Amino acid sequence: MLPKNVEYIDLSQTIENGMPLAGVLPRISVWNCLEKRTGDSVNCKAELMSDHTGTHCDAPKHVFDDGKTIDQYPPEAYSGIAICLDLMECDEKAITADAIKEAEKKAIRTIKKDDIVMLCTGHSKRWATIPEGYEYLKNRPWVDPDAAKYLIEKGIKAIVIDVGGPDPLGGSRHIIHEMLLEKDIMIIESVTNLWKIINKEVFLCCFPLKIGGGTGAPARAVAMVDKD
Repeated sequence: MLPKNVEYIDLSQTIENGMPLAGVLPRISVWNCLEKRTGDSVNCKAELMSDHTGTHCDAPKHVFDDGKTIDQYPPEAYSGIAICLDLMECDEKAITADAIKEAEKKAIRTIKKDDIVMLCTGHSKRWATIPEGYEYLKNRPWVDPDAAKYLIEKGIKAIVIDVGGPDPLGGSRHIIHEMLLEKDIMIIESVTNLWKIINKEVFLCCFPLKIGGGTGAPARAVAMVDKD
């Protein structure tokens, strides 16, 4: 049965030239490879980018040499029932276990096993093309190890965050990535519009590109919400 009275909230950033990316990643390049105005039969664009560009999903291969790759997961790996927590007060600082527990009290319900947990810090409001977009890359919030442990103990399916990753900037290791992906808890990064679904339960549809051997992949993430 197809859902009725559903609103679709786009959680995906636009892939385009000048979008903010971590300094260790190659800059994205989008260009017209075919143009009708120059005599080609169709218009077509080409893109050169990493598999961690824009709104994207991480696979264990991202941090573990022997980890599973993005194409080894079924379509439903990054989709399912999700709850969006209000963590706006955590922008520019650590998201602690206590902050998550307090956010649960405000939400429609507490976190359950196999939930996808969405962490809304509001940081994605800083997203813009470079140079303005450098503000998005600065002072981003991160997930504290005790918070990651709490979510792991809850038995969640995945986390969604509105910055480029759950780890603090500048570290030589990605501890939070390792903690989550070791347990096959998926990570979806650089989403937007989470403030539109704060404290709600939604169904998240998120399908990464099926890149052979991919350590991650860009994705279109959409929240399905019952209309009021």
